[in-house]
Amino acid sequence: MNNSKTIVLAGRLLLLAGLFLLPAQTWARRTRTDKIRVKTGIEVLKAQHFRPLQGKRVGLITNPTGVDNTLRSTIAYPMSGIIGEFSYLNIGVGYTIPFQMFAAPWIDANRLAARLSALGLEGVVFRPVYAKPFYATMQGEQVQGVQVHFTDYRKAPLTDIQFLVAQEVAALWPEQAMFKVADPGRFRMFDIVCGSEQIRRRFAERHRWEDIRDYWYKDVDAFRRLSKKYYLYK
Repeated sequence: MNNSKTIVLAGRLLLLAGLFLLPAQTWARRTRTDKIRVKTGIEVLKAQHFRPLQGKRVGLITNPTGVDNTLRSTIAYPMSGIIGEFSYLNIGVGYTIPFQMFAAPWIDANRLAARLSALGLEGVVFRPVYAKPFYATMQGEQVQGVQVHFTDYRKAPLTDIQFLVAQEVAALWPEQAMFKVADPGRFRMFDIVCGSEQIRRRFAERHRWEDIRDYWYKDVDAFRRLSKKYYLYK
């Protein structure tokens, strides 16, 4: 164990970002009895002396993105944040629609929007977009791609969308396929946020969502059962 924010359990590396089958994945450490103690949410921030909380009464933290304070970007965070570990696409961070855009200088916005629209995904509409990021990935460059509009948050397959974007990008521009151009130095972080290296290994073979879909969803039902008792709202 290198520090108090990292533990190894069942052969998996668990960090602030990563696979942790608890309703809140935040901070874990080993106690003297070799059991895992988990602190969640506000407890973690208080323990770390998070300055904005000092001297204040606080409740729920409703915006985990750290980018802006809109509900839309909070909902969109899991839709693009994983492939945002690489810089081969701008995901709207650095522009006015964080986590709601997939764009690059070499993309044809209309072609990509047409391919994604043809998938018939529920809850979202793909719109061609043209932008010039103010900061972060591709700062100052003219980019184009798609903006994702939500029509029904409950039906939108949030985490699926980024892999489907990567799939269609690879089909349209094979030389820009994600794992052909991604920085290998970022693979470890990608694996951590996916919870397994299997997602990267399987997807890299053909850049097809169908190759990872079953593996991606294999723990969903069990997690829903586990987390249900912690729900604060109905």
